[in-house]
Order: sequence, then structure tokens, then C-alpha cells
Amino acid sequence: MSREITVPEAVIETSKSWDGKHELQYNDKSHRYKLDGKPVSGFSTISKAGYPTSVGLTNWMKTEAMKSLFNSVSIKQEDNYIPRGDVWPISEQFLKDLLKMNRDTHEDLAQQAADIGTICHAFAEYHSVGKYKAVADLLEKVKGVEKWPIIESCINKYQAWAASDRGELVQAEGLVASPIHLFCGKFDRLDRVNGKLILRDYKTSKDIFLEQFIQLAGYAIAIKEWLNLDVEGIEVLRFGKEDGAFENLLISDPAELQMFKDQAIRCRGTFEFSKFGNDARFDWKKKQAAKEAK
Repeated sequence: MSREITVPEAVIETSKSWDGKHELQYNDKSHRYKLDGKPVSGFSTISKAGYPTSVGLTNWMKTEAMKSLFNSVSIKQEDNYIPRGDVWPISEQFLKDLLKMNRDTHEDLAQQAADIGTICHAFAEYHSVGKYKAVADLLEKVKGVEKWPIIESCINKYQAWAASDRGELVQAEGLVASPIHLFCGKFDRLDRVNGKLILRDYKTSKDIFLEQFIQLAGYAIAIKEWLNLDVEGIEVLRFGKEDGAFENLLISDPAELQMFKDQAIRCRGTFEFSKFGNDARFDWKKKQAAKEAK
């Protein structure tokens, strides 16, 4: 007897602005937002399009792609490499396939790091709101995995930080939007620490990067509009994806915080301007196709 396969319906999260004038919807399946019934971009998408990718990240992506391609056509023997006999000679089509297959190697590597980060993020999220049963269940599932020592190191360091500097939780996983600038997002946690509202984000990365604070500044703008709360500090909590490190960096100087907010607005403008790239007047492929069609 055949078994019917059903796909679970997507959960639609909703949030209303503090004055009741606006409603935001988030589809957890498609990861898309609607503000007052109209599609709107998440600020993480806007910041990536509006702020240039760092040279270090670009070089890492190129290096990993080249390493993957080299390993696809060679075999290591002791201290030397020799051509793989089963792939040479390489045809033009096979070369195209190899390039396509290895071009996105960095995404697979990033996903491996994201898997570690997802676990650490989940632990921090559950722990911070007192879901200790969920914490215990999570740890039971991952204690046997290969990366457990790295995960455990991150968790221990996070707990040491949380014991002294976590503050009082105001809201976690908050869904907010900026009706003025037309962007939205979901922040990790908003805490009150020594009387000040601190917006915090969990990151799994090799280091703490400038663009992470641009994203937080965008959320801070949205929090003011959506919740009518003034964020007085933005902080990144970093879980090391390779070495199990944990560190935090807080930006609370008003002048610096304003600089990041200004940059967030510039990113919004750049994101909108970049849509001209879809205009046929600036699309090289479309123009070439049009010439060939004549």
C-alpha cells in the first residue's frame, strides 16, 4: 500500500508595530517577508548587496575553488601530485563541468561551519530563555559527533560569558521592520544590561567583521520604528567555526553607533540602485543576444 507523502505547511509568523499601524509577516519556508501585505527585503540581503564583499573572503572563495579543482584532476603520492589517469585527457565539455562543479566549493565548506554554528546558536538561544530541557536534548544529540570538542568549547565559553554579562532579556527572535526604509529582519536578542538596551547577534565566523555591525545597525533602526525602543549598543557574539573560540565585541559609543546606522541606510540605497543591473540597457548577455538575433 502506497504511503501518502505530505509536505508540512509553512509557519507564518506575524508581528505588529508598537502603534498598531503596520503588520509584518514572515514565511519560515520561503524565508520571505511581507510588510502590510507587500513583499519587502530582509536587511541581511540588503547589507550583502550594499556593502562590498571583503577581499579576504573573496580570496578564500577563489582559493578553495582552485584547491577543489586541482584535487579533482590529481592524486597525491607521498610528497608529490600526479595526474588522475581516469580524467585525462580532459574534453572541453568535461572542463566546463569541472569548473561548474568546483566553483561553489566554498558554499559546502561554509555549510559545514554553519552546522556547528547552528548547534551553538540553538544552545545559546535555549539557554538564554531558560529552556533547559531543550538544552539537554540538544546536547544529547550532538555529543557523539566528530565536531563535538569544538562545539563543547564554544558552549563552555558562552556559558562563562552569560554568567556575568548577559543582562535581562527583553525580547528574543524579534521580528521587526522599518516602514520608512522598507526593510525588515529577525534579530537574535535584545537585552537590558546595566540599564541600557543592547542588541546582540550570534555569529559563527573566523573573526568579527565590520559588515556584521552594519546588519545590527539596520535592525536597530527597525527596532526604533517597530518597537519604539532606542538601542544603545550593538554586540556580536562570535562562535569560532574552527577553533572553538568565543568572543564578543560591543559598539556603544553614540557617535560610532550613528555611523553604522548611516551606513545601513546607504546600503539600502545601494541595494535599490543595484536593481538597474537588471535593465536590458546594462545587461551584456541580453545585448549580445539582441545583436545576434539581427
